[in-house]
Amino acid sequence: MLSVGVGGYMQQWFGFADRDDDGVDGGWAAQSDSEIHFKGSLEADSGLKFTVHVELEGDRGSNAIDESYARVSGEFGQIEFGARDHAMVRMHSGISDVGIGLTAGDTQKWIPGFYLDTYGHAIGNARKLNYITPRVSGVQVGVSYAPDDTAQDANTGAPMDNEKAGWGAAVNFKQDVGDMAVTFSLGHKSTDTAGAKVEYMSTMAPAASATDMRLSQAELAMHKAAWEKYEYLDQNVDKNKVKTLGADAAAQATGFTAIAQDGLAGRAAIMGATSSMTKGDASTYTNAGVGVGFGAFKFNVAYATVDGGAYKAMSMPVKMTGAEMWARAQDSDATTTTAYKSDGDAATSADDTAYLIDTAHMFDHDMNPKTDKVAEAPKSGETAAVNDMANETWAGSKIVEDESKNYDVWGVSVTYTDGPMAVSLGHMAHEDDAGGERTATMFSASYSLAPGVAWKSSVFTVEDTTSHAKVTNGKNEGTGFVTGITLGF
Repeated sequence: MLSVGVGGYMQQWFGFADRDDDGVDGGWAAQSDSEIHFKGSLEADSGLKFTVHVELEGDRGSNAIDESYARVSGEFGQIEFGARDHAMVRMHSGISDVGIGLTAGDTQKWIPGFYLDTYGHAIGNARKLNYITPRVSGVQVGVSYAPDDTAQDANTGAPMDNEKAGWGAAVNFKQDVGDMAVTFSLGHKSTDTAGAKVEYMSTMAPAASATDMRLSQAELAMHKAAWEKYEYLDQNVDKNKVKTLGADAAAQATGFTAIAQDGLAGRAAIMGATSSMTKGDASTYTNAGVGVGFGAFKFNVAYATVDGGAYKAMSMPVKMTGAEMWARAQDSDATTTTAYKSDGDAATSADDTAYLIDTAHMFDHDMNPKTDKVAEAPKSGETAAVNDMANETWAGSKIVEDESKNYDVWGVSVTYTDGPMAVSLGHMAHEDDAGGERTATMFSASYSLAPGVAWKSSVFTVEDTTSHAKVTNGKNEGTGFVTGITLGF
């Protein structure tokens, strides 16, 4: 039978973060990170060693099991089955920090923003097959394959084309060269994708027999406003806003019905003008790291580059042609085809007055080519400018690569150790192709209090301009101080 043991670690932190994020000042906080590891091992007479490993999270509300895998090892190396990091992650030579940790998202817990990491921890622990060779002349190689490279707690179900399979490979070198200890790593991972649904609005003219469902920018804005107004009133349980539609319940119901009709019609118009397609490329993650130890000093440099393979819709408005403007300027309610021109022909429908177009001066706004984009003021009795560009421009979009998912991360660190005491200084930077950036600099100190027990402190500064959901108004910066105790068992 396997002999079973228990291990793990606990980290307890207390610190202060001074944030400048759209009026958020930050403050004091207590955080923790702990895991209990259940381990079992057995060495057979054949020389093969069998190991089981299960990690129980102590500070997570869901997915309480972190890694869970079985390993068979021998002179051939080791084979692992189950939920564990890719070989690329585990064999990476990253930067070092003796405090709370500059890499793998620790600064993000205090100054929100993008996850700084060159290892690839965010990839997750999907169920996979890993093989790692023995180390020969300082060199060790690892390969990984995950048939369904999604979240660890996902229900994979029956096999289905392996359209989200992930594979990876890594090489790691460790060797003493004179008085120096040198490490080097190189890894790569690729994940297939079935693509994701991306919605867009085409500005291409329909076939002669097809209905033109395109919307102008002004129409799109009007329909969005109508739909949003209806949605807001519909979810407002106490209907406080609805009461302003009339003095009694009948008037309120009548008013709300009109709003609902406008909103549903607006939504139908937007859906009619919207198309979708499935688009996506394989995502890749490549990292490299170098470390040099010399006496009490250790220097590390690490780098990772990511291609997310994701796409999105980007606004691409297109000016109407003269014929399109003339056709859309016609009276939609009357049987005649009288066009609205700058002579101020009367509209026969209140709906039409919002879309008056000056076909006599198409694109030549305010009769001055030097100020072509300046809209004229509405004429007397009209609700919209006769030369409003929003009425003369199709609301269109195109499918483009999501550059915020493509990024580079690099880091550098130096560590000094003297007996039970150690200090480190490190810097990391993230830059994505969309122009977002996150930088962090950290100074840390550690003192060993007992075997497996250390007191650690870190001082750091962060600036983030990424499109991360927790970065408001495009910028978040701040400084922090965190101290605490770590225990390994």
